[in-house]
Amino acid sequence: MMKIFITGANGFIESHITSSLINDGNDIVCAVRDTVRAKLMFPSSKVDYCNFNTDDSKEIWMKRLKGG
Repeated sequence: MMKIFITGANGFIESHITSSLINDGNDIVCAVRDTVRAKLMFPSSKVDYCNFNTDDSKEIWMKRLKGG
């Protein structure tokens, strides 16, 4: 089992990849703009709000990648 961080997890292609990874037993962290939709789609996964237009600092991404 791996812990995997997926950006845009509730997008068309990414949602299929995310579902497959969850079904394989991986621990998924979803970084998305629409957290309500992602929580409905992937209730067993951690969901973090992410906005690529404003989240442009190294510190923001390092915190997310470390699980914070």
